[in-house]
Amino acid sequence: MLPQVREAFVVPDVDGRRVGSGGSTLWCLVEILRRERARAGIDFTGSGAIEQALNRLRILIVHAGGDSRRLPAYGPCGKIFVPLPGAPASSLPPALFDRLVPAFLALPEGIPGRGQVVVAAGDALIRFDAGTVEFSQPGLIALGCHAAAEEASRHGVFCMGAGGAVSLYLQKPSIETQQAAGALDAAGRAPLDIGVMHMDAATAAALLAAFIPRASQQILEHGLDLYREICCALGYAATLEHYTSSARASGSTWSGKLLAQVFPALHAIPFHVQLVPACRFLHFGSTRQLIESGLALAAEDGSLPRSSTLLLVNSIVSGQGQVGGAHSWWKDAALLRWWSYPGM
Repeated sequence: MLPQVREAFVVPDVDGRRVGSGGSTLWCLVEILRRERARAGIDFTGSGAIEQALNRLRILIVHAGGDSRRLPAYGPCGKIFVPLPGAPASSLPPALFDRLVPAFLALPEGIPGRGQVVVAAGDALIRFDAGTVEFSQPGLIALGCHAAAEEASRHGVFCMGAGGAVSLYLQKPSIETQQAAGALDAAGRAPLDIGVMHMDAATAAALLAAFIPRASQQILEHGLDLYREICCALGYAATLEHYTSSARASGSTWSGKLLAQVFPALHAIPFHVQLVPACRFLHFGSTRQLIESGLALAAEDGSLPRSSTLLLVNSIVSGQGQVGGAHSWWKDAALLRWWSYPGM
């Protein structure tokens, strides 16, 4: 049975700016603390008050997946509210949100009395067994899965030590970088970051102390990426040089001075990874992905009617809504046959 949710709300980015996954996480925590202060009259000026308040809470933060530039119709709400195939629970069709949140709510509690904050990406449907997960270590625990080195080069990668401790976090590393850092196993697979992270109250409080209010303006101007400006500083073998070079290589525009200021606090956070035995992603970030992943999801659920037909277009949308592409495909779900029409 899923836990009862006491309160659910949406936290927009400050002033409509793109503050990144890290900035959004911090703004969500600030809003939660503001509501706790109004509800319970908590004074957060004392030492350790924020950690004590978070110790009593289980928090789930699911990011909306950006402003969805490749799916402009869902720009205002984010990719997380893209409609998906399936039987509607009400007058509205199910969205990516409806598929993601139950899996995240099924995740186990953390260490008793130490609070829990789960932060998850909302731009893809992640299929994994929450029953294989446990959060029994302090600090930050990330979920990962084995993936081919080529696939991992487009995402975050963990270099693992004993007991799941992370030595280094690599952001979008080349295959050569993965090999040199010792991230690959004997089969040439890398531990891939699947975009679900767990932290206890002490870690959440440490992140707030590292960035708020000291770097609040920097976040508004340059954004704060959870994986780039935060995770690259974690891991027992991370150095300031590794942190700075990794952040810059993956697109950070933070000044070296500010990166150096936040590094000691971030580096002190214990960091572990837990690999799930199986994981699958369905992406819905573009028109092609929306159609192909939607078709795959409908086939998995058995909700694709035998009489239905789907037109899959290898489309390029240019100015004034012009659609072009080398081929289009028409699939007859009853006959399960494909036709190709060049030049359409």
